[in-house]
Amino acid sequence: MMVLGNYNQPHIDEVLEGLHVLFRDPDLRAAKLAVALQHLQNWIGSNPVPAVAFAAHHAQDAAVAVTWLSWIAQFWRQLQSHVRTLAVAAADRSDLRETALSSLLAQQILDGNDTTTWKHAASPWDKVAPNQQASLLAAADGRCSDLAERADEATHAILNDALDLAGAEQLPALLELIADSRQFIEAVCAHVQEHLADRDWDGARMASIVTAVADSPSV
Repeated sequence: MMVLGNYNQPHIDEVLEGLHVLFRDPDLRAAKLAVALQHLQNWIGSNPVPAVAFAAHHAQDAAVAVTWLSWIAQFWRQLQSHVRTLAVAAADRSDLRETALSSLLAQQILDGNDTTTWKHAASPWDKVAPNQQASLLAAADGRCSDLAERADEATHAILNDALDLAGAEQLPALLELIADSRQFIEAVCAHVQEHLADRDWDGARMASIVTAVADSPSV
């Protein structure tokens, strides 16, 4: 581990990659990850991105302290896309609220190509802004059933925004996701009322929404 104290060491990238492989062993990770991060902390002042990327690989682990989560948020734009995807697992952490990382993780779920990240989509819900909450609902497309519980907590304005954001292919899954929400009827009524005067009124879309209301357990 001492080699990690100097980022100018030869083959340091290979060393970091080797540690990722070794830390797939949960016992070894539990024993040594915190030690490795302690050494990597010395990089923050001079060469932060490789150190932060290493921490992001293991962001869900409690050994990655809140300080590291804050650094991940700080250097987020400089991390490679696949590293950001790995960091999404940190969305399940209870201490995420202490950082600026929640909205970044939610956006990675929305923008990334890895559909497995959607299993974490409900976790940052109460730590992100209403516009991201609406986006998560609209884009879920059946990939996170846990969002139904979040939808039940949502205001009718958030549900209405989700209806606005959902494309034709996403709409059926969204309607199914939010059908049990206590604000579902109010949201749909507001949505239909807003679009009654639209010149580009989509009759088929509105018909499917109204039908969902008729079938909803909330009725």
